[in-house]
Amino acid sequence: MPFAAVEAQIIIGCPRSEVFDRFSDRRARLRLLPDNFTDARLLDGPRSGEGARFTFTLRGGRGAYTSITEVVRCRRPETLVERTRDGETEYETSWRFDDEDGGTRTRVHVRMEYPRARGLAARLLDRHRRALLFG
Repeated sequence: MPFAAVEAQIIIGCPRSEVFDRFSDRRARLRLLPDNFTDARLLDGPRSGEGARFTFTLRGGRGAYTSITEVVRCRRPETLVERTRDGETEYETSWRFDDEDGGTRTRVHVRMEYPRARGLAARLLDRHRRALLFG
């Protein structure tokens, strides 16, 4: 059972294979990271699919940490699972891609699970949990 889990979904007006290809391409994903993700770069290994890896530094109000993300499962065009490690914390992000409207649109569902959150990640998660519970 995870320490914490966060889920979201969105519908994108493109076919599933096109959406999956964009999400699974490390170089494309690096360009989409928010501004507080710095020093992002590809690491050794393939550009997409299992074994693809990238690193980034996440900067926040309480400091910064550097992490490495690796694709651990890839089943095109349905699922993609990434594992991120930052020295203190390891968490998984699961992406699921479902056809909508006969395949003209794609529902993207993402779930992030934090099984062993400690340090900075635990503080950030706790802050979000309290904000959701108490407004």
